[in-house]
Amino acid sequence: TEEPDNAVVLLKAARTYAALGQKEQVMPLLQRAVDKNPNYVTPYIDLAALKAGEDAVNLLLEANAINPFVPDI
Repeated sequence: TEEPDNAVVLLKAARTYAALGQKEQVMPLLQRAVDKNPNYVTPYIDLAALKAGEDAVNLLLEANAINPFVPDI
């Protein structure tokens, strides 16, 4: 692909894999979206939903710092 780190594409791919039950594909894609696009909030929220405890809280805190107006946070 011409934009392998496009956050929107990575997020949609992760959600597609999740819908297909291929959970092992989801987390790496979301992590890549977060790593390569640190100002895009949505992958943080989706990744936090898959994590537990402090990892999830830290992702949500980062997302809130980026955009405190997202109601899903």
